[in-house]
Amino acid sequence: MKYLIYAGLILASLWACNMDEVEVYTSSRYLFFPDSSKGLDTARFSFFHYPGEEIHDVDFYIALTGMPASEDLTYRVEVVDSLTTARAEDYEMPQNLTFPAGKTLDVLKIRCKNVRQELEKTSVTVAFRIVANENFLPGLTGKQIVKVTFDNIRTAPLWWEGDLKEYILGEYSHKKYEHLVIATGVNDWSELSLSEARELTMKFKAYLIENGITEEDGVTPMVDGIPCY
Repeated sequence: MKYLIYAGLILASLWACNMDEVEVYTSSRYLFFPDSSKGLDTARFSFFHYPGEEIHDVDFYIALTGMPASEDLTYRVEVVDSLTTARAEDYEMPQNLTFPAGKTLDVLKIRCKNVRQELEKTSVTVAFRIVANENFLPGLTGKQIVKVTFDNIRTAPLWWEGDLKEYILGEYSHKKYEHLVIATGVNDWSELSLSEARELTMKFKAYLIENGITEEDGVTPMVDGIPCY
């Protein structure tokens, strides 16, 4: 009799597991972050490189596996506490997220805020994970989380090196960078060709001359340290 009871329990457990597998693995729609393998599921920036901004959005592609829907469908993400050091006031929790009808690729925006003076000395991270709802399941293990690390620390951008430094902009300074962004409206030159960089730098030089901007010493004209002509 006990044998029959145990056998029945085992069969019931197997049936329940099979039902779980059917529910999970035959669902028609999964969401994942497709750029994980390229390292683009992690972003890092400093508000210092966006002068005057107190809010900055970071975009991540989010992709659909399965049949595109005939109508917009909501999806959900949650904060990954174990990977997050940011405070609640440092970011906005994404609300009312919708994956568009007929599409297999969309963008998730993560909004970060520069509201604490502590960010001038410390970097913080916020991580979000796709979670299941009535419309979607998380897809592809290892492609369900995105992270943003940010601060307001005064640092030189990585692209201010090589030919840009030697032939176009000259030596870096925090003051020069701030005025460069004000004059050109461009804070990331990493994808610019040298000819595009030269065109912007000539605009920058005209701005420096017009406004009489000097180096940190308050005497040397900043334009004198720019090799581009």
